[in-house]
Amino acid sequence: MPKIRVVTVLSLPEGTPTFSDITPALKNAYLAKVAEGKVTHLPQSWVDNGNGWRTTTTTSIWNTRSDYEEFVNFFETNYRMLQDEYYHAIHMERPPEIVTANPIRTVTEE
Repeated sequence: MPKIRVVTVLSLPEGTPTFSDITPALKNAYLAKVAEGKVTHLPQSWVDNGNGWRTTTTTSIWNTRSDYEEFVNFFETNYRMLQDEYYHAIHMERPPEIVTANPIRTVTEE
């Protein structure tokens, strides 16, 4: 069964916490999946854009599609609307060279 690689790219003003940073229950649910061995969280990378914004890339590798889909369903049910609300105000203030302040996720099989 193939693993699922999830790459998330997020641009925020420097010093602005991510949604998961201000939502401990979501972060703890993800860390529980890490502790269970269902997902591997790779080190983040970031680029300072020189305009007060930082772009962060986060990669995780889920052992199975069903583990990933279970977590996505949990997120969609409990946090999607709150996350969209949080990033909306930031997105509206972004400089034109920043494509979006909303997370951009790419999901591929390995």
